Amino acid sequence: MLPRMICQSWRRNPRRKALLVTTVFLAAALVSALLAVSIGVGDRMARELKSYGANIVLEPLAAAALPLPPEELGVADDEAGAFLNEGDLPQIKSIFWRHNIVGFAPLLAGRVTVSDGGGAEVKMLGTFFNQALPVEGESDYRTGQSIIAPWWKIDGQWPADDRDEALAGARLAARMNWRAGQSLTLNGSRRVTISGILESGGDEDQQLVVPLRVAQELLGWPGRMHSVRVSAMTVPENRLSYKARASRDALTAEEYDVWYCTAYVSSIAHQLEEALPDAQARPVWQVAA
Repeated sequence: MLPRMICQSWRRNPRRKALLVTTVFLAAALVSALLAVSIGVGDRMARELKSYGANIVLEPLAAAALPLPPEELGVADDEAGAFLNEGDLPQIKSIFWRHNIVGFAPLLAGRVTVSDGGGAEVKMLGTFFNQALPVEGESDYRTGQSIIAPWWKIDGQWPADDRDEALAGARLAARMNWRAGQSLTLNGSRRVTISGILESGGDEDQQLVVPLRVAQELLGWPGRMHSVRVSAMTVPENRLSYKARASRDALTAEEYDVWYCTAYVSSIAHQLEEALPDAQARPVWQVAA
């Protein structure tokens, strides 16, 4: 009976009914497209804004009490609390907002002597460039400066983390008359090859940037790092995040749950401190803003 009624209805004014069906389909397609754009635009915008760099820095709890950076003090004792443990790095990807962590790069700074430069002492920075890291649920996870610092301009090639290669900061290379492809002897024994000249616009322009393991071996600090730069996708700050930033104790239980389960830079930093108890997470507010 019902199919018969539908057929009879379609026989009357078929053009009008076809127009009505077409209108319904077009409206549904438009609504679907708008929903897709509204859902995805936030994530795409956040990824584009990651070109500003890391928005969270992890440092040892005791680092804030030191009068100078650990590398300037020549600290080489774990009891001084000047280091983070490299073995704790996978914990960064264990937090609630783990999928919002775009990447991270550990840093270990110090000074080395370049035998080829007449025994000159230069600043050295150890880090990850594109390092494979065992992370639960992500068998092919890689992280490093090539991911969190896309604005680094390399004249040459990125170093490989498993080779004795380095980037020479542009200003340092100009002062020492270094070029890509040149080999250097560090501390009288370690031979590294300059794979590229780095122009970052920051302190790295005056440093020799090497794989973290190379810096650890040259400085005698195995498995140690001074800090970690973390790049995370976050949502804009609002009244709740400002309240939590002033004092988490002032939040009600309901407000705390909402804040904790929202990807504010402050809540992600808090979760990183929970995952790494020996570290303090400091949001870089200029980048976060």
